[in-house]
Amino acid sequence: MKIGRIGWLLLVLCVFTSPALAARLPNRLDDIPIYPGAVRDPELEELYRESAYYDETVVFSDVRAYTVNAIVDDVLRFYLDYTEATEGWPGIDAEDVEPGEMVGPWYSVTFYPDRIFEHIVEYGRVMNEGNWIRPIKPPN
Repeated sequence: MKIGRIGWLLLVLCVFTSPALAARLPNRLDDIPIYPGAVRDPELEELYRESAYYDETVVFSDVRAYTVNAIVDDVLRFYLDYTEATEGWPGIDAEDVEPGEMVGPWYSVTFYPDRIFEHIVEYGRVMNEGNWIRPIKPPN
């Protein structure tokens, strides 16, 4: 019987301490680290705000846009390391998360479409220079 009580005690301790041991995610935009060398772009923020649509369920939103002179791979690695995100679908949809429940950050790897390697200008602004990803070296 004592083994059963110890087992239940360990289970309760695991349940209550697991959120404390999980990676802490920021609650405010100001708490999110900015990639070194990134420069805030108010013009791009305004362009996004003008084109974004939010339904009535959105209580709060804010947009911060930055430009950075780096390859996307390096920026992505910076934020993956910070958030300790795991690869793959977490197995739960956002609408199924109960109050007080937390799903850690996750990501999914996909292939880039060919169009991202093109030079794209929209409304007089360079949207894609075509060289923002590290090229894959062909095998010898």
